[in-house]
Amino acid sequence: MAQAARAYQDQYQTRWQQAPVRSPHFTVVSGKARDTANQQALSPQAMLLFKMVIAMVVFVSLVAGLRVWVTTATVQELIESQSITQSITEARAAGMELEVKHSVLANPNRIQEIASEQLGMSPASQVAYLDATVKE
Repeated sequence: MAQAARAYQDQYQTRWQQAPVRSPHFTVVSGKARDTANQQALSPQAMLLFKMVIAMVVFVSLVAGLRVWVTTATVQELIESQSITQSITEARAAGMELEVKHSVLANPNRIQEIASEQLGMSPASQVAYLDATVKE
């Protein structure tokens, strides 16, 4: 029985060994070479129109950016001008107030009154002058 099993086993091994291995079959088909003009997805007119649209978008963006920049600079200058104008107005008001105080404080009658009443001063009875000029 062992010989029968061995014969039976040899029979199947030879069938497995004899089975041909199939490789894929490829066929080469010759064709025409593509033309570079046919490979373009868009026509030259469409490409030109696209480039012009892009150029216009860039131009409009630059003009809009320039306008925003000029408007911002104008607003900043107006704010600074208003601040300077306010400072000038305040300085003029302070100057006018100082002029009024100066005129009140420099009044000779007021000075004489303060000197006599508060400080106990009186006008001098005699006035002497010193002549510092050199005579030759």
